[in-house]
Amino acid sequence: MNPRKSDLSQHRLRRVIADAVSEKTQGDPHEYATRRWGADRPPPMIERAGVSGTVSGDASPFASESQAFFDSVSADSVVASMPLRKVPFHARLVSVTTPASASFTAEGLAKPVSRMALDAQGLEPRKVASLIVVSDELLRDTQGEATIMNDLRRAISDALDSAFLSTSAATASTPAGILNGVSITAGGSDVQGSLGALLADFDGDTRRSVFIARASVFASISTNYPRVSLGSNGFLLGLPALPSPFAPADRLILADAGLIAFASSGIEVRASKSANVEMDTAPVGRSNEGESPEGSNPVSTISMFQTNCTSLRVEAWVNWAAQQGAVSANER
Repeated sequence: MNPRKSDLSQHRLRRVIADAVSEKTQGDPHEYATRRWGADRPPPMIERAGVSGTVSGDASPFASESQAFFDSVSADSVVASMPLRKVPFHARLVSVTTPASASFTAEGLAKPVSRMALDAQGLEPRKVASLIVVSDELLRDTQGEATIMNDLRRAISDALDSAFLSTSAATASTPAGILNGVSITAGGSDVQGSLGALLADFDGDTRRSVFIARASVFASISTNYPRVSLGSNGFLLGLPALPSPFAPADRLILADAGLIAFASSGIEVRASKSANVEMDTAPVGRSNEGESPEGSNPVSTISMFQTNCTSLRVEAWVNWAAQQGAVSANER
């Protein structure tokens, strides 16, 4: 019997917790997992062998487990709530930048030629990461697993939506926001007129589209459209209405999910009890020597061993690309 997706999601974090606690106590991680979660619920374990690890048993479950964990920690994001077009990394995406045209012609006359322009690009992996430091007591606490999982879910979901709903152009590390290059149509106090103007400017397919805005924008619309909700299950004009604090202020966004390609390859979670961590939300340390001369970035670090703490590093690889016409937005 295949394990449920929720179980696969738990396996990844539980294995990391069991491994980290056992390293501290010099015990066996599988025995610890069995004592903590029961003989019928311990996660598949990775046995340490020197520096690198080997998977005990079949390695194939770990790929689906990684994707399940990513789906779980990103579940609160707008990205996860949209039926985006899933594609593999490096897939060649072809979009029309200048469409072909057609016209009626009289018998015997030459047919006019139209020129169609195409753009092809591939989705390269982009890394979203979170590094947190927790006490050893929290790792051993029975409520620690839920606390860590909830915080990772918030961190990953916030990072995804912040980039996804931005107006920023793509960089070497971050995908372009779906609002990059999108012209904002004028709105106003006339809610129905503003929605009509937004739809008139929209080139996507409304059958697979969603509205996105801040909760305050949806609240201002709810008088006219009571089905709009501040939760994740509201509707506007029959389309899903997704609130997000990362949508630009005073903007109502209409996005065709089928015109937005999305690639992901799961998530990696690792723990360390011997690392020295730069405790800063904007670290200046570098590992690539070509970017900064040696000694130019002196940093202050905290020893995990000395402070009885464990650092948890979460890394996911994602990317997306919105085709021309996939998104419209107006000002409320």
